Amino acid sequence: MISKAWITQQIPHLNYDNAGRFGELVPIATVADEVGSTGAAEKFDLKIFAFLDKYDPDTDHIVLSGDPVIIAAIMMAVGEEYAGTNKTISLLKWDHKFQKYRQITLKAQ
Repeated sequence: MISKAWITQQIPHLNYDNAGRFGELVPIATVADEVGSTGAAEKFDLKIFAFLDKYDPDTDHIVLSGDPVIIAAIMMAVGEEYAGTNKTISLLKWDHKFQKYRQITLKAQ
């Protein structure tokens, strides 16, 4: 199975090529997704459910990008989905000093 690097919110002017070394780049949300607007929450929930259906914590990574509310909503959903499993969740955070994505891991407890 090919690893995926799930982008929490893909921003058009950002270059995610470096995150691609962790797997196939797949956006969860785009800049068109606004969780605060009317009706948007339901559409965004469907995107999160679709992501959770395909996400594999054993092989995949989550690229932290975009609106902090969107990042928080996705991470809350992942935490709820894998609570008590002791799975390792791999996050990719942009390192400004070294100009590349750095892996951070968390345990779902």
